[in-house]
Amino acid sequence: MQQQPNPSPFGWYLGTYIVGFNLADVDEQHDLHDEFDGWEVSVMVRADNCRQAFERIEQVALRDTRRYVGELDGITVDWEFKGVTEMDPMYKPVHENTDIVYVEHDRVKLKDQEYLVCDKHDYK
Repeated sequence: MQQQPNPSPFGWYLGTYIVGFNLADVDEQHDLHDEFDGWEVSVMVRADNCRQAFERIEQVALRDTRRYVGELDGITVDWEFKGVTEMDPMYKPVHENTDIVYVEHDRVKLKDQEYLVCDKHDYK
């Protein structure tokens, strides 16, 4: 059993969940089902406690898990919610320009992390 996080003193939680899709109208045993990646999605939710935050993360995930007609070059897919993978309380107030996510990159020296950096011109 995982240890329960402490509640957020500010009522904000960062949640991550996994979604993937299945091809509609294609036999479950079809090899194409194994060719697609899952998607990890992070969202922020406001809640009174950890359980409520978890439930709101699930609600957000389920809101977008439906059938999309013509998603992949005309193929219809059913997006499927696989589950919440992480739920973390925010320990400082959330405002614009607040840093909230820290991802550790093991065994990569600071000087060698340049490949992780994006250029602002990549975004339109």
